[in-house]
Amino acid sequence: MKKITITLMLAMGITVICHSATAQQADERVMSQKEAALPFGALPAWQTAKEKRLFPRSPSVPMLPGGPLPPPPPAGYRAVGEFEPVSAFLVSYEWHYDLGGWGSSAVDMVLDMALWGSSPIGAPVIVLTRNNDNTTDPLNGDKVESYFQSWGVLPERMHIPPPGVQNNINLDAKWARDYGPISVYEGGQFGHLAFTDLHYYDSRPNDDAVPGWLAGLLGINRYGTEGFDHTPADAVRLYMEGGNYQTDGDGTCILSDDIPSDNSGNPDADTFSEVEDILADYLGCEQVIWLSTMPNNGTGHVDMCSKLLSPTDILVIDFPNSSSNDNTADAVVENNVATLLASTNMSGNPFTVHRIVIPSLGGGWTYRTYTNSVMLNNVVLVPTYGYSTEDQDAIEVYQSILGPDYAVIGIDSSAIVSQGGAVHCTTMQISSACGNGVVDDFLFEECDGSNLDGQSCSSLGLGSGTLACSSPSCRFDGSGCSSSPCGNGTIDYEFGEQCDGTDFVGLSCADFGFTGGDLTCTGDCLISSADCDADTDTDSDTDSDTDTDADTDSDTDIDSDSDSDSDSDSDSDGDTGQQFSPGDDSCGCDTVGENRGNNGLLGSLFF
Repeated sequence: MKKITITLMLAMGITVICHSATAQQADERVMSQKEAALPFGALPAWQTAKEKRLFPRSPSVPMLPGGPLPPPPPAGYRAVGEFEPVSAFLVSYEWHYDLGGWGSSAVDMVLDMALWGSSPIGAPVIVLTRNNDNTTDPLNGDKVESYFQSWGVLPERMHIPPPGVQNNINLDAKWARDYGPISVYEGGQFGHLAFTDLHYYDSRPNDDAVPGWLAGLLGINRYGTEGFDHTPADAVRLYMEGGNYQTDGDGTCILSDDIPSDNSGNPDADTFSEVEDILADYLGCEQVIWLSTMPNNGTGHVDMCSKLLSPTDILVIDFPNSSSNDNTADAVVENNVATLLASTNMSGNPFTVHRIVIPSLGGGWTYRTYTNSVMLNNVVLVPTYGYSTEDQDAIEVYQSILGPDYAVIGIDSSAIVSQGGAVHCTTMQISSACGNGVVDDFLFEECDGSNLDGQSCSSLGLGSGTLACSSPSCRFDGSGCSSSPCGNGTIDYEFGEQCDGTDFVGLSCADFGFTGGDLTCTGDCLISSADCDADTDTDSDTDSDTDTDADTDSDTDIDSDSDSDSDSDSDSDGDTGQQFSPGDDSCGCDTVGENRGNNGLLGSLFF
């Protein structure tokens, strides 16, 4: 396999060293202060000093000859970009901190992610919890399922694994991104889903078991990097979390340069070349772009400072430079920007770097980052922090890049950001399995190709005619039936409906970047923004070289009424009403990001 490593670049006179053997480490004093401030029992996104003491890393066991060890995915597979079609997404739910929970102050966040993420144009949600029958929410005594439904999450858009299944797994913490499965397509075929399972923290074995459990539940292949820490043993051992990995879906991977140091003492992966070899085998990383680790952010993960929105559009944080910590972090991030601007993907296409200003780090080194978002088909959940100006500017940056095919929803993440993460860190997408010929009920499929699961127009109450299956959603297509469910006042998700009458499940024109007007529901029960009003003069800061100032307090945590100035020259093509198509038979992965704002390819991701 061809492999390229970007190690040293000269860009605009800046020397960018990405392969430093002494990648920046978190200052022990700062991290000690952060850990002392954690709610009692809460496990942050990083592995704490106490965890490391109590759970020292087991020594590597040499791989002895004998029985065959599981191989990596067969040649021809590819890892899937986060901007590609999603069948469902994972969140965990537990109230008590000591059971891997969220705590009362952050419960609303997970409920909001489930509600807005599972909207008709998003993806259904799978809630991992210990036991839905026995676990109640102490605030009102409801079962977890009832509690989520009381928040507005629809039962047909939510799965909570039944007790007989869920009793096989417990949870340690809420960071689903870091322990969850990474989707790959075997044979490079869309929908032929398998999971790569990275080695999570030794101190959180319940979380580390989730990918294998899910693979078994779905009956798909698991390709692991846990060595002899897994039974049966994997061929290699690589400690790495999902938040430290981004891919364009075509062989280019973006990582932070602390992965080898995170594997200190692990002879399988304590050098850059060893890490690259493993990632080439298990995640299809033919080209690795190493970014310098941001100082004192706990995990060092790339999702705290950058976000791939398409194969070539990448969002990178910027700082208001109102504290000494801002200045220190800004020097690192500007070198990372230079690295990205000097890079291309495997096809030779350059990256477009867009900037997004975050609130000041202040004296506490809290990264209130807006790149820690999650893309769920045509819904993007973006963390917000109660900073009215910066939060709104961030949402507008996303809308200006993605265009009006996407609903951009702010999720208040202020209750957990000091624990080292936000929206992306607490969710994990499962890519579409539509196309493998199997009706995957757990992934909300109704059909798959010619497999209609025994249903027909007549059995579904749609009269006579020919029932079909749509792709990439694997929902029924009743357009060939003599009658239609559209217009009955109920959104029938099994037919791919996004609306019905005036029911848009809380979505509005503003969520798609418009300034006013009303969404309309077409005769096919698809959402249309034809009657929304656009502001063609709206500007957002997406220029990688633009200097941005903010009026904030220095060296302390800033107040939520702080202002920032994020001017931009980027124009949003949001002046044309859109009707969102349920899509075609292809993944569109080579062209995602083109023709934005023109009702082109992105609308096809709606589920």
